[in-house]
Amino acid sequence: MAIRKRKPTSAGRRFQTVSDFSDITKSTPEKTLLAPKSSSGGRNSYGRKTARHRGGGNKNQYRIIDFKRVKDGVQAKVVAIEYDPNRTCRIALLHYMDGSKAYILAPKGLEVGMRVESGHGADIKPGNALPLRYMPVGTVVHNVELRPGQGGKIGKAGRNRWKGVRPQTRGVAMNPVDHPLGGGEGKTSGGRPAVSPWGKPEGRTRNKNKSSQSLIVRRRRTGKGRR
Repeated sequence: MAIRKRKPTSAGRRFQTVSDFSDITKSTPEKTLLAPKSSSGGRNSYGRKTARHRGGGNKNQYRIIDFKRVKDGVQAKVVAIEYDPNRTCRIALLHYMDGSKAYILAPKGLEVGMRVESGHGADIKPGNALPLRYMPVGTVVHNVELRPGQGGKIGKAGRNRWKGVRPQTRGVAMNPVDHPLGGGEGKTSGGRPAVSPWGKPEGRTRNKNKSSQSLIVRRRRTGKGRR
């Protein structure tokens, strides 16, 4: 996956880098391996907006990835390397010998036409999956599952607006009618603790009525002279 630098046509693009998509071999995904991906837009089940700065974003579909690789002993052929809008890495479309299809995360070095398999008898090469105890020391691995049978774990990616996160304005930059921290002559820092637009303290979600004191079995003894 090569990296291409944008031309500095604006301040936002001066240091921007993107992939050149030269490794993509197929532009349309496999329809049988797609799942709908809905967005709430910050609204709850009643349609009321409960989370601000959410909405918009590109419409895309979720690619079903095989994170478990449980088809041991069945070889598969890499048919295509595709782009996935839900993650930073590329995905590979596999056609198994028994006729089934699956998406996997495409490691570095995996190319179209190669054959991969899973299980403790698989070779040590890109695209194969096998338990860690059967790998020699020093093997480069990726997409490791934390618990047996749980499946590998990765992080989602994408620019904020693509993900539906809208820009937000600071409260101190608003007018007094729009935010408790707004207004004032010149530039001010608020003059009070951070609060929401409705005057409630920001970030404090702990319920005072539901204290955690009842969960303490025995307190730690502190102070001089105590052991």
